[in-house]
Amino acid sequence: MSLVLSGVADAAVLDTYEIERRPHTVEMARTSVRLGHVFLARNRVTAGMRDAALRAVQTIPRVRRFVEHFEFKPVPAYRRGLMAGGRRAGVVGTMFPQPRVLVPGAPGTRLLDEVLGDGFAVLGRAGVDNPLGAWRPGLPARFVAVHPSGTSLADLPDPLAGSPAPGGPDRVDVVDAEGVLGGWLRRHGADLVVLRPDRFVFAMVAAGGIEQAGRDLSAALGAPDGGRSRADTPGLAAAADS
Repeated sequence: MSLVLSGVADAAVLDTYEIERRPHTVEMARTSVRLGHVFLARNRVTAGMRDAALRAVQTIPRVRRFVEHFEFKPVPAYRRGLMAGGRRAGVVGTMFPQPRVLVPGAPGTRLLDEVLGDGFAVLGRAGVDNPLGAWRPGLPARFVAVHPSGTSLADLPDPLAGSPAPGGPDRVDVVDAEGVLGGWLRRHGADLVVLRPDRFVFAMVAAGGIEQAGRDLSAALGAPDGGRSRADTPGLAAAADS
């Protein structure tokens, strides 16, 4: 909504809200109904069998974690919507992890979400040049450079102290305190990941592909002046197709 009101995105982007969220909402509702059948059993024999089964599986650590961590819930992921290509592919369209990171000038660790800002974010390993020059002017975005665990904060620019970060004010340097971010990038074979404001993955990018990712994002957001229809906007057209 903010992007549309500010003129950065076409109003057709708003149509992706239901396209993205309805399937997951339906799955959550179905899961709740199934759980209700299990936990609200009215027959005493059935309830006794349920309780005995639950006590038995609690002795198996992996099954106990499955239950305690609600791993039976549908994974939050979008099948179609505002993402590169308009459709889920691999981790594109899934929620990004939320680890804790170290930030120069800030005491202790902070949640990654506190560092990413309110708009789109490009997160990647330190050493990659700030990619935001390929972004559409006016698009709120931030580059988060990830340094490996063990990196000294004293070696990183401190924005609170006025130390300029290489690449300008739209860059923030963080230390991957838990090793989650570096592990995620290695596991999925990417140098950079483009994150939406809701922290779902828009695109996975190699170091040399950031300009294309910027074009994909601009296409997915549509023409801010309304000069193109949904059919002319690849990301929105693919999302709208059933």
